[in-house]
Amino acid sequence: MTTAGIRTDESDPFGRLKLDQLAQPQRSPCVSLYLPTHRAGADTEQDPIRLRNAVAAAERELVVLGWRTADAEDLLDPARQLIGDRHFWRHQTDGLALFIGPGVLRTFRVPITFEELAVVSTQFHLRPLLPLVGAEAFWLLALSQNAERLFRGSRHAIAAVDTGHAPTSMAEALAHEDPEKQLQVRSTGPTSTAQFHGHGGGDEDDKAALERYFRAVDRGLHDILLNLPAPLLLAGVSYYGPIYRGVSKHPRIIETVLAGNPENLSVLELHERAWPLIETELATQPDDLHDRYAQSRAAGRVAEGIAAVSAAATEGRIELLLLQRDHHCWAAHNQAPASEVHDERQPGDIDLLDEIALRTLRAGGDVIVIDDADMPNGAIAAAVLRYPQRASSPPGRGSRHRLDDQPDAQSPDARPHPRVGIDGHLRLSERGS
Repeated sequence: MTTAGIRTDESDPFGRLKLDQLAQPQRSPCVSLYLPTHRAGADTEQDPIRLRNAVAAAERELVVLGWRTADAEDLLDPARQLIGDRHFWRHQTDGLALFIGPGVLRTFRVPITFEELAVVSTQFHLRPLLPLVGAEAFWLLALSQNAERLFRGSRHAIAAVDTGHAPTSMAEALAHEDPEKQLQVRSTGPTSTAQFHGHGGGDEDDKAALERYFRAVDRGLHDILLNLPAPLLLAGVSYYGPIYRGVSKHPRIIETVLAGNPENLSVLELHERAWPLIETELATQPDDLHDRYAQSRAAGRVAEGIAAVSAAATEGRIELLLLQRDHHCWAAHNQAPASEVHDERQPGDIDLLDEIALRTLRAGGDVIVIDDADMPNGAIAAAVLRYPQRASSPPGRGSRHRLDDQPDAQSPDARPHPRVGIDGHLRLSERGS
């Protein structure tokens, strides 16, 4: 697009940074459009028609909210121009998200499908994108003697993480050692893994040096990894795996190693090879989430229902947020947390679950989207808290559906918690997105 003030991101990967950008206060109105798209085949011909329908729905809603038809058409014109843009439609994936505001158009081709949806409000509607922000999150530590790199990954994305003061190479980690113990680097080529050799101890000296190097790396990364519990996959020479596990304090190091010299692989290649290993690992731990929630319930560290969960999110107390996959909680933007929730979205409504999820992520919590049938006690939202829930406040006043009309997490007659299926952790530090 060449229109002044318009920014498009058709090919950019969507990640945490972009979610944060879209969640910032925007000039009103904010139009969010979601539609399914297709990579190939006859269905691709329907994709521009879906966009035309979504733009028309947004225009009608703008008029209902008091905009003149001509102004609504002007606002939506950049999106309307895409309908006939053959180049734009040539390389679609599974879903398309468009965000439109005064002087702004941002579009994302994403590898998940959407139901057709047009939302006009005072902020962008972001909940359909939550599964992209770290679904099935994992850490990837690429280790060689020349370099150490840490990545935060998910099914759909991977990004480098600033490791702060952690050593970035074996030479740096061992630079402080006595000269008699110093190991010397011998590189066998520009793309080879550097080899460190001691002064007479042979393989045992080399192993001991690797242990000291890995211990220094593990110490340097401890606080970063502790901030978000997730599986850690090692990429490097195969025998590095047992050595690193032997000195690391990380509780979830995957036994399988992504074998080879990671220096020879691009970030995208690392992700492509890592995900099948992570997917296998996650499939072997189906009870982790259920156990975590049950243990937290026993300790009084859970909240269930929109009112309790919203209050906990506002106070930054949520460690893990569970949301129903297909449920929305529509309410007027200026309504208080205990106000009326609409059965169906009204023009200008926001999804309160958007607010709760964003507050949780900003406070360092995880968000998991799961099937409706798997939610604890059938609640719309539930949370594991960092510390025990305070005594419940008296029910608020409201009409029809109230945000506190949910089961009490501390009720002695609460139903047993069902088995919970994991969709994925949704917290991803991302650089350069």
